[in-house]
Amino acid sequence: MNELYHHGIKGMKWGVRRYQNPDGTLTELGKKRIVQGVNTFKEKGVSSARKVSGYVRKNKAEIQAYKENTKRIEKMSDKELRQRINRINMEKQLKDLEKPSIVRGADTVKNILQRSANSVAGTVATAAGVYAVKKYIEKKWGIDVVKDMFPKKK
Repeated sequence: MNELYHHGIKGMKWGVRRYQNPDGTLTELGKKRIVQGVNTFKEKGVSSARKVSGYVRKNKAEIQAYKENTKRIEKMSDKELRQRINRINMEKQLKDLEKPSIVRGADTVKNILQRSANSVAGTVATAAGVYAVKKYIEKKWGIDVVKDMFPKKK
């Protein structure tokens, strides 16, 4: 395996989250964060929070649309809830169907190693049992079972 994969953004620091896309628009997480921030400031009675207020003034319609699209589960109708559950289930099924071949290969290797380990463990247990029986017979009757079973040929 001579391939190097990089998942992330060049120059990004660990633990720092991105809330904006390169073009300046907010990501889904950024929109959610702004909505939560607005709600928090409203609860505390703060009217001009610098970080949030600039964005809110520019994008009130976008924030309102996001709020409407992310209804609380308690307020959803049965139909909306069913549609959302179906959507999530379909996405999960699609991910399972598109499982990368590397994962399938890893599962195959894991199964082979598991069977091999079981086989080795069985062989070791059998050998230990034979050894224990041999020692018991030698101690009890003084007979070397292996020599008597396999005499040397002359």
